[in-house]
Amino acid sequence: MTTFPEHIIYQPLASGQRFPPIPTPPESVNVVSFDAFVASGINVPVDEIGDMIEPDESYEEFDALGVATIALPAHKLDHHSLVSRKKRRTAIRDPSVRSTWWEVWDETESVRKKNYNQRLPPAERLSMAAEDFREDRPWPPADQGIANYWDQFRMYIGLLAHPKNPNQKDGTENPDVDDASEPVSDTQPLKARKLDINVSVGVKKRAKLRQPFDPDDPKTERFLDDPETSVKIFLSSHFSRKGLLWSRQRCQAFPILVRFFCQYLIRCKAFSEKDIDSSLRRAVEIAKCAEAELPKTGDIARTLPNDSSRAFGTLWGPRRSYSREPQEQDAVIAQDIAAQELIHEETRKAVEMELAEIAERIAARKEEEARQKMKEALEKEKEARIALERASELQEQLASSTPDAEGNGEGAETDVEVMDGSGDEGPQSGGESGAWPSPDAERGTWGGDDSDSNEDDEVDPWAIALPALISTLGPTAIPLTHRTGVVECSTRRIKEVLRPATRRPCKKASDPSAEAVEEDLATRFARVVLEPWPTKHLSSSSQIEPPRILPSSHGKVDLEDAPSPGIEGHALHRDDITILLDPTAVALLENAIGMGLGATWTQIKRDEGAAGKKGKGKVPSYWYMEGLVHQIPSFWTDDMNGPEEGDEGDDEYLN
Repeated sequence: MTTFPEHIIYQPLASGQRFPPIPTPPESVNVVSFDAFVASGINVPVDEIGDMIEPDESYEEFDALGVATIALPAHKLDHHSLVSRKKRRTAIRDPSVRSTWWEVWDETESVRKKNYNQRLPPAERLSMAAEDFREDRPWPPADQGIANYWDQFRMYIGLLAHPKNPNQKDGTENPDVDDASEPVSDTQPLKARKLDINVSVGVKKRAKLRQPFDPDDPKTERFLDDPETSVKIFLSSHFSRKGLLWSRQRCQAFPILVRFFCQYLIRCKAFSEKDIDSSLRRAVEIAKCAEAELPKTGDIARTLPNDSSRAFGTLWGPRRSYSREPQEQDAVIAQDIAAQELIHEETRKAVEMELAEIAERIAARKEEEARQKMKEALEKEKEARIALERASELQEQLASSTPDAEGNGEGAETDVEVMDGSGDEGPQSGGESGAWPSPDAERGTWGGDDSDSNEDDEVDPWAIALPALISTLGPTAIPLTHRTGVVECSTRRIKEVLRPATRRPCKKASDPSAEAVEEDLATRFARVVLEPWPTKHLSSSSQIEPPRILPSSHGKVDLEDAPSPGIEGHALHRDDITILLDPTAVALLENAIGMGLGATWTQIKRDEGAAGKKGKGKVPSYWYMEGLVHQIPSFWTDDMNGPEEGDEGDDEYLN
């Protein structure tokens, strides 16, 4: 590019020169008129396939007419840049509403910027930026725990370590220093007492977090090698392993804190390395995604499985067993339905025998309790009879002594006094005495009568009412037309959420129709399409387990990762499934596309003996959820290196 001399550009005009009249151009200059002017751009160097080549410093630029371009000393901003500089109108905030800590930070975040020496190692720059990030902003009160969260993140990236006990070296305690100071006598010298007091106070102080920085820390190296992956691990698998996922406050605060720090590193240009800078920008997007998805994990756990899913479990019973049976179907019978039914029949008989044994034990226990109650009732009756006999004897003795007392004129009074003094006329039945009911009396009886009540009629206060499909579908023929099919235990990703379909007119049928039942399911329930979660990059200690087929499954299953000739049925690793949920969960799941759900999925398939239209169309396949195990964000990433040694105790000083 040709640089035009500045003395020509800034040459002052003559004080008396005015236009018009237009001066006559020199003879060597040809001025093109406006009508004859044709706009043309610059020549762009390209390669053989038409891609632009980045020019070097020695490249001289020409326009389409072959005239060398001139570099101006200053570039004027275009109209769009000027418009973007207009001051934004700030909305009037309600003074009664207190701003959150991230809103306070965001108001002045653009001015927080520092320069870092690019000659320093990246680890040194990261440590300096973390210290400046901590010092250059107002932090909320300590009771909110935001500073504590920041320390936990610094531990994760290797910028903060635990203190070591000053009285401990190589795992042994220092015998010269006691845990508690001994009392000092008044006869000891003042200097010695002062020394002992200083030592004892130092021991009682709680160890504080020290901040040694090791530039070769593996945690720091992993963060600098790939900030995006490091942030993914921190906000997913590390977050869950530390138990932070169960706190809504932490799910909200940690992603915001990480986003502010990554944006601070980008704004300060702490890393001139292009790979680190581009990875930091992707880490910001991950943090923004975590701000929306991590709080939803708790909402999903409180919502699913809903009553609709439980109603299917009430109809067909639980498909996942926690008994002694194996937790995975034998791969040999994945294509053999007859063998599956044989195993199911054996399992059913074993369960029936076990239930019969339990019923016998319960009956024997009830019979023993009834005998014990009868024995106690007989003993009480015997005691009551003895008490009545003693009362009768006492009355006879009092009656025999009455004639002697009448001679002195004191018989009636003496009789009354004796009767009042004894107060024991023997036990009477509640119906005859009109006594108040005792606390242990059965309901509907008075006094201490041991009238038995029917225990079967008592209502269990701990019983939970199981939901039924009749509350959603009304009278339905689904028990006659459908049965359970494949039972899969896996983690799947939310792909699509479909609202209840519009009902189509159906032909009337005398027998229960499978098509009518499936049409009813599609119009009454919301449908959620789930795709398999990739399992190639999972660690050995991952929370996400490989998908498996449970022994209660019925139907052909394809266990291969790729299609194979001669193998048919549900492809465990490739096929999508459509689950039925209550329509109230649509609003939540529509904003959770991409997140993962780990549960037991049970297929609802047509019964072979049910009446149905045999056509060439694809039969809809619906599933329902049983036992939600976990819910994970869309960016879930396992730490392939595993937790660092001693990492399980990182939160010891941060509670």
